[in-house]
Amino acid sequence: MIHITRTDNTLRVAGTLNLHNATRLRRQGERLIMDQAGTGTDLVLDLSRLQARSTLPLAVLLCWLRTSQQARLRLRLKNTPDWLTNLITMHNLHPLFQRTDTRP
Repeated sequence: MIHITRTDNTLRVAGTLNLHNATRLRRQGERLIMDQAGTGTDLVLDLSRLQARSTLPLAVLLCWLRTSQQARLRLRLKNTPDWLTNLITMHNLHPLFQRTDTRP
């Protein structure tokens, strides 16, 4: 089970992402991002409770990045798990994502 919730300008993803729920999560996130369109605020994506055993999170994040750009919002990653940070770096995608992580 996976879900995404919004509180103010923060989207929180919790649960395990897999092939069976990735499309639903992507669409839910896109709707929540578009709901913020025109606000001119940063949108923080809290990934502290995200779990996955594949590169699917990269695909979903790239879709959300595109949607945030269309909505004229800046998407910032927070509490990015080490495994996801490593994937982002390994695929040379780190220049695309701004981070607000408080840990080194």
